Amino acid sequence: MKENKIVLFSLKYLFLVIVLLGNVSAAFSATYIVYLPSESPCTTSTPNEPAYYKTTIQSAVDASGGGDTVKVCPGTYYENVHAYKSKYTCDITIESYSQNPTDTIVKAVDPDQNTFYLGCMGAPWENDGSPSVIGFTITGATGGPPCNNAVPSENNPSSWNYAPQSCAGIRVYCSTYGKGGSLRNNIITGNNIGINIKDTDPTWEFFYVVEDNTITSNKSVGINRHFGWGNTIFNNYISDNPIGIRTIYADDDIFEGNTIISNGVGIEGNNYFYYNRIIGNAVQAPDTCNLYNHDTLEGNYWSDYSGDDDGSGTDKHSIAGDNIGDTLIPHPSGTCSGDSDEYPFMYSDAWVCSNLPVTIAAAPFYTLQDAYDTAVNGDTIQSRSIILPKDLNIDRNISITLNGGFACDYSSNANITTVYGNMMISDGSVAIQSGIIEIL
Repeated sequence: MKENKIVLFSLKYLFLVIVLLGNVSAAFSATYIVYLPSESPCTTSTPNEPAYYKTTIQSAVDASGGGDTVKVCPGTYYENVHAYKSKYTCDITIESYSQNPTDTIVKAVDPDQNTFYLGCMGAPWENDGSPSVIGFTITGATGGPPCNNAVPSENNPSSWNYAPQSCAGIRVYCSTYGKGGSLRNNIITGNNIGINIKDTDPTWEFFYVVEDNTITSNKSVGINRHFGWGNTIFNNYISDNPIGIRTIYADDDIFEGNTIISNGVGIEGNNYFYYNRIIGNAVQAPDTCNLYNHDTLEGNYWSDYSGDDDGSGTDKHSIAGDNIGDTLIPHPSGTCSGDSDEYPFMYSDAWVCSNLPVTIAAAPFYTLQDAYDTAVNGDTIQSRSIILPKDLNIDRNISITLNGGFACDYSSNANITTVYGNMMISDGSVAIQSGIIEIL
C-alpha cells in the first residue's frame, strides 16, 4: 500500500510539472507594439493577444526574447537599432505593422552606425532563429569605414583579412551562431551599403533569406556578402548603386530571381547566380564565375547579350527555340569564361514563361522594335508584363497601337510592361490602347 502511495505522489507532481511547462510554453512568445510618442498605438491588445507597448524600436528589442515579435506602427523612427542578441533571445521578428515599407521608416540617428545591426551569440542549439526585419524603409547609415557599432573584430583589418566596414542599412554578423533569419519586403536606400552579411554557415543553421527587397541608391554597394555560405538572395530589385552585388570569400549562396539594373557594376565576385535579370549596368559582371545553374544548365538574362537561339551548337545548344542562346557564348567573356554564363536566356522571364514577350496577331517577337519593324498600318502590338530593354524607334508613316502588361498567356493585361530605353517618334503615330507602358 505504501508503494502505491509513492507512485500516486510521483504522478501528481509529474502532472503539476506538465501543467507548469504548458503555462510557460503558452506565455513564451510576446508581442511588442512600438509607436511614436506623439501618436496613439495603431492596434490595441486583446485577451487573446496580450501586448507590451514601447515608444522606441530599441526598447522593444531589448525587452524581447526568443520567439517574440516587435510590431512597429507607421511613422518615421530616428534610431540605430542594435539587435545583436544573446543566447536564447535571438529569434525575434521586427516588422512593420502595416507591412507597407513606404509608411514605416527607420532612419539612422547616427550615420556612423548601422541602421539595423543583427546577430546572435551562443551556440546553434541555444537559439531557434536569428533576428528578422520585415517591411520597412531603412536609410541614413552613410558613414564609415569604420562603422561604430560593429563588434571589435569587424573593424580590425588583420582579422580574417577583413577591411573595416562601411555602415549599412542592415548589417548581419555572427560571432558564434544562431539559426536562420529573414530580411523581406524592405526598401533600403540612402546608406553606404544596403545589406551587408558576414559569417554565415548552414552547417550550424546560421543563414539568411533575403527576398522581395528594393535596394537602391546606396553610396557603395547594394548587397555585400563577405565570408560564409548558404544564404538565399531571391527576387530583390537592386538598382542605382555603384556596385549592385559584391561577394568576397563567400561561396555557395544562391542568387536567384533578382533584377540587377542600372548599377555601376552589376555583379562583382563569385557565387551561384541564375534566373536573374542583369540589365543596363555600366559593367555587367567583370570576371564573375558560376553564372548558371549547373544542374539544369540554365543561366540568366543579360540585356547586352546579342546571340541567337538557333540550335547551332552542341548538346543543349543544339536545341533551337528553347529560349536559351546558342551563339556568342559564354557571356560575358573574361578570365572566368569557362564558368561564365554558358546558357543565357533570350528574354527576361524565359525561365518562367515560354511565350515570347511581344506579339502581333499571335506572331511572336523578342523586342518591341522587332515587332514594329514588321508591323503594317493599323496593327496592335501586344507585350507581356516584363522588362524589355532596347529603344523603340517609331519612324515609319504608319499608325500602330501598343497594348502592354499582359500575363504569360496573353489572356489579361492588368500589369505593366517596362521599356528600359527610349521611345522616339519621328514619323507616324502610336496609341496606347490599354495596359501600362513604363519607360525607364
